[in-house]
Parts: sequence; C-alpha cells; structure tokens
Amino acid sequence: MQLTLTRKALILIFVPLVFELVFVSVLLYFLGQSETEARAEEMRRRAIATGGRLLLVPEQMQDVLTTYAKTKEPERLKDYAKLSEEMKSDIDALRPLVEGDPAQAQVIWRVENRAKQLSRTYDNMIAEWAGSDKEKLDAALKDMKHTFEPAIVSIRKDIRDFLDGEQKLEALAPSSAGKLRAQFKQIIAGGVVFNIIVALGLALWFSKVSVRGLRTLMDNSRKLSEGAPLNPQIKGGDEIAALDKVFHRMAEALAEASRKERAVFEKAVDVICSLDADGKFTRVNPASHKVWGYQPEELLRRDVVEFLHPDDVRTTIDVQLAIQKEGSGAPYENRFRCKDGNYLDMLWTTHWSQIDNALYCVAHDITDRKRAEEAIRSSEARIRFIIANMPVGLVLLSPQGEIELVNSAMDDMFKFEPGELVGKPFGMLFQRKADQSEVEVWETLRERAIGHIHERMAEQKDGNTFPSHLTIREYDSKDGLKYMGIMLDVSERHEIERFKQEFLGVISHELRTPLTSIRGSFEMLLAGMFGELTKEAKHVINIAEKSSTRLIRLVNDLLDMEKLESGKLDMFMEDTDANAIVETSVENVRYFAEDHGVEIVVPSVDLPLIADGERLVQVVVNLLSNAIKFSERGHKVTVEVVSTETFAEFRISDTGRGIPAEHIGKLFNRFTQVEKADATKKKGSGLGLAICKAIIEEHHGQIGVDSELGKGSTFWFRIPLRPQQGEKQPYVVGKKSD
Repeated sequence: MQLTLTRKALILIFVPLVFELVFVSVLLYFLGQSETEARAEEMRRRAIATGGRLLLVPEQMQDVLTTYAKTKEPERLKDYAKLSEEMKSDIDALRPLVEGDPAQAQVIWRVENRAKQLSRTYDNMIAEWAGSDKEKLDAALKDMKHTFEPAIVSIRKDIRDFLDGEQKLEALAPSSAGKLRAQFKQIIAGGVVFNIIVALGLALWFSKVSVRGLRTLMDNSRKLSEGAPLNPQIKGGDEIAALDKVFHRMAEALAEASRKERAVFEKAVDVICSLDADGKFTRVNPASHKVWGYQPEELLRRDVVEFLHPDDVRTTIDVQLAIQKEGSGAPYENRFRCKDGNYLDMLWTTHWSQIDNALYCVAHDITDRKRAEEAIRSSEARIRFIIANMPVGLVLLSPQGEIELVNSAMDDMFKFEPGELVGKPFGMLFQRKADQSEVEVWETLRERAIGHIHERMAEQKDGNTFPSHLTIREYDSKDGLKYMGIMLDVSERHEIERFKQEFLGVISHELRTPLTSIRGSFEMLLAGMFGELTKEAKHVINIAEKSSTRLIRLVNDLLDMEKLESGKLDMFMEDTDANAIVETSVENVRYFAEDHGVEIVVPSVDLPLIADGERLVQVVVNLLSNAIKFSERGHKVTVEVVSTETFAEFRISDTGRGIPAEHIGKLFNRFTQVEKADATKKKGSGLGLAICKAIIEEHHGQIGVDSELGKGSTFWFRIPLRPQQGEKQPYVVGKKSD
C-alpha cells in the first residue's frame, strides 16, 4: 500500500486518537452502569423505608378508629384522615420505584387495591357510627376486629413480601458493584498498556519509513555534489519518495544541461573563451578556428592583446580592468587579427568571476554588421542629400497637422529660415477665409489631397501668394500614423497655361474663322452664285469643301478636348428632356444617314433631365455618326433610353463589324482607332470618343461599350437624373445664357 508522508502522519495521529475515543467510550459506559447501580440502590433503600412505614399504617388506622368509637373525639378522625393520606402517598411513592421490576410492581398493585378497599370500608363505618349509641358502637367494634383483621393481615403480608424482595436485591448489590469496580480498573490498566504499545509501534514504524528516506536523500545530496552515482530511488508513494524521484530527475536534468553546455560550448558559432587575470587564454571553444583561423590549442596561454589591432589594445585593457573591478560591464568592440592577417570587428561580452579569478567572454563577429551600418550611413547620407536637393517641397506632418520636418526646397519656397517652420501648423502656409482656422485648413487639405493632386493658393512669409500642387500620403511610423506632403510651385505652369489659352484663342480666331470663310466660299461656288461650274470643277470644289469641314471639325475637337482636360469647359445644366436630345441628335445626322443608306430607329421617350443638353447632343451625334459609319447599307441603327430611380441610360446600337476585345479597353483614349485604315477610310480623328467620355464624366456619369465581333456594338452612357456636386468641375445650373 503506497502511503504519502501526510497520510502516515495522519495514521500516527489518528490511530491513538481512535483508541482513546474507544477507551473513553468504554469508560463512559461502565461509569453509566455504576451510576445506574447507584440509582437502583438508592431506589431500593427508599422502597424499603417507604414499605416499612406502610407496614404500620393499617394497624394504626384501626387503633385510631377504635379510640374514636370509645371516646367520640373529633381529633381521632383527623388522625385517621392523616394516616389514610400517608398510606396513599406511600403507595404512590412506591409505584415509580418498582417500574423496572414486574414482580414487585404486582405486589404494590395488590397492596394498593386492598388499601383502597380497606379505606372505603373504614369510611363507610365512620359514616354509620355518626348516629349510633354506645351499645351499637361496642357491637361494631367487636365486628370490626373480626371483619378487618384478615384484610390488614393480607396487606401486611404483601408489604412484607415486597420488603423481602427488596432486601434480597440489596444484599446482591454489593457484589455487582464490586464486579463493576474490578472491571473498571482492569479496563483502565489494559487501555493504558495498549495505548503505550500502539504509540511506540507507530513511532518505530514512522521512524523506519521516513527517517531512512531522509538519510537516503542526504546521502544523494552529497553524491550529487561530488558527481558520484546516486542511490537507487526510494520505493513508495510518500512525499520523501516523490522528493527523491524529483531529486533523481534534477540530477538527470543537470547532467543533460551539462551535456548541452558542452555541446553549446563546442558547437557555438561565436567564440566562447575564458581569460585569467593577466588576460591570457585558459579555455577556448572550437569556433575559434572557424572565426579566427586558430585552433584552440594555438591560443591557450597566449595574451589576448597579441591579436588585437594596436589602436585597440589600450582601450581593451582598460575595459577588462574595469570589468574585473566592477564584476561586469557593457559589451565592447575591438579588431582581432586572424591567422590570415586580416582583422575582424568583434563584439565582446565579458563577465568576471571572483571565485574562479577569470574573465568569461563571448566574442561575436560583427564585421558584416559594421559594413551594413556603414552602408546604411552612406544610404542615409544619400537620402538626406536627395531630400535636401529635391526640386519640390517635402514636409512631414503629425496627425494634428503640425510640421515636424521640411527640406530646404520647402524653406525656400515659403521664404523661411532653415528650421523655422518646424512646430508650426501646416495650415498657416495657405490662403484661408477670415473665419477659417488653420486646423480647418488642415482638415480640408487632408480630405482633398490624400492620394490626389490638390491645387491651392499658398502664402509665403512675406505675404506673397503663389499657386501650388499638394499631394499627401499616410505612413506608419514607430510613433503612430504620420503624413508626408509633396508641394510644387506651379506658378510657371500656370503661366504656361495662360500662354496656351491665349494660343488657343489665337487658333480659335485666326484659324477657325478663315476656315469657316473658306468653307462658305466653297458652298457659294457649289450653289452657282458665281456662275455655272464644270463637272470637274464641282468635283474638285466639293472635295475642298469636305476637307475644310473636316479640318474645322478637327480644330473644334482639339479645342474642346483641351478645354475639357484643363477644366475650362463649363457645363450649363438646365431643364431638358431625353426625347428632345435624341430628336435633335437624329436631325443633325439625318442627311449623313441617308447618304450611307442607314435607317435610324428612334423610340418616343418622355424623361425629364437636368443636364447640359447641347453637350449631350454632341455625345449622341458622335455615337450615332460612328454607328452609321460602321454599318452596312440597308442596316438599322437603334437609339434607346431607359431609366432607373437615379440614372438615365442612352444606348446606341448598330449591326456593324463589332470591336475586338483587345481594343475595348483603350477605345476612349485620344487618337485611338480600332484599325489604322479607319482614319482615312472613315474620316475619323480619334478624338470623338475621348470627348464623349470627358463630357459624360463632367456629368458624373459613365460611358462604355458592349460589342461582339461580327454582330455589332452598343455604345451606352448613363448620367444622374439630378446634378451632383463634385470637385472636378462646378456646374452652372439653369438656363444657358445667349
């Protein structure tokens, strides 16, 4: 049975305790028996005394009545009543004293019945004597002796039998009490002896199983310190056996740790060594050969300073002396000469052992790290040079819009001294309304410039303003979210833009106007206003008129495209109707469709819009013209308008050759043709679809095409039913002015 030390201790405590409890219980039992015998003896004595008094009462009652009959004294009746009450009380007192003895109880019951009968007879006789004369009383006295003598004799006999029984029990009581006292003494003596034996046995048992284990543990401790094999494990399930098991495991762990320590020492990548107080190698691991090229035996008993760079000797000696004085110190670096003559940068971690009087060192090769650090420093220097000489402004900002870093271009752009902008709010560098705070400016910039180029008027230190382009990017730093801004002074670009607009105005006036006049002249010639022309002349003038028309259209497309891209083309939003847009567009291309033999199918649509009707007509005309150009004679071009709750969608479908899938993605780019021959055969400039895309995007809509090669194409665009606000181009809502 495997018992723990705790359970053994409990057995040591509880076995004597259980015996003591049993012993006390037995003693209490015999003590109870003694008390019971004592009570029974007391009850017998009381019963004998009471029975002795009761034995005399019947005769005393008869004597009192005889005296009363002779003297007629009332006091005798009182004596009679008193004796009668005593007899009743004695009988009542005897009844509980004999409850445990049925025979004696039967005797008392007979005495009680006869006493009651005798008392009733006496009471009747006294009542009869109340009116009798002397002769009758004398005769009654004679009869009383003869009448009551047997009853009295019977009562006295029963009482004597009762007393005899009680006296016999009393005579036996001393022997029973003596036996109880003898047994009591024997139990006490036996219990004491048994208790001593149990206590000694348990103590010897506990000493044997516990002290022996403790001695084994002490011996194992000594053997462990000496490195000797341990005693076999203690068998058992107590704490000492468990402790011995843990002790064996600890010894195994220490042995394993020692093996691992040797393995680490011998297999370590870094050089692990020990130096004596003079700095000489006393122990070196095999890594010295891989790192330095020296076998451990080549380094033993040699001074470490022999291998150090001359410039590092003094510093290394001072550090080692300080470590010997303090016990430990911070890692230090030096250059160690390898066997091939090259020097390696080493990082030394050293600890001084006062007991062993030795320095324990780990030397780590940091040559590659040093080179990397040098490369990083060079890279940082290049980056700082690039940032400092960037032609654009660079600013780093906190989440609150506070300037943390700027480059020199930023300082020059705003005419601040170097470092003067750091710590200031970024919003102060831009124009703002009188009631607008710098924080509100920063919130607006962060909203509009993150991931976008945002144009805003900037303000220099001296109050001068200039247009700027700002782009903001978020980035995570060790301190949390930060912002980086790139700023560019676009004053020159604005000046170029102004020149370009002026140039466009010149083109519009100086080129488009003469071309229009030329086309008008050709039309008058063809109309015969200057006389009839020959067939050949009409043919040549007709070609010239079409070429001038195409040139005017190309100039108009170029101007529109430039205005759309520069945001100078205003959208005049007004109440219009989809049906009016479609009808106007169809009317513009009617003769073109008839000339190509193509029918245009137009449904009746009642859909109110708020849009720039003329620009949408321009889009529909362009899409219809393309559909007509690429349709065969006799085919149809269909116009559809569908709507949802928020959008209106225009669809222009043809049954032409279709568009290859690889061309669909770039179809809406400028100067893009599906086939190179289309520019000459179909007379296209490649700007129409790009202009359509720009107009639809200005309406905050979408444009696209669905096409299947050989089955035709469907160009579609959808625009909101109501105008939307946006940053790209403000809308002019209402009627277009003349």
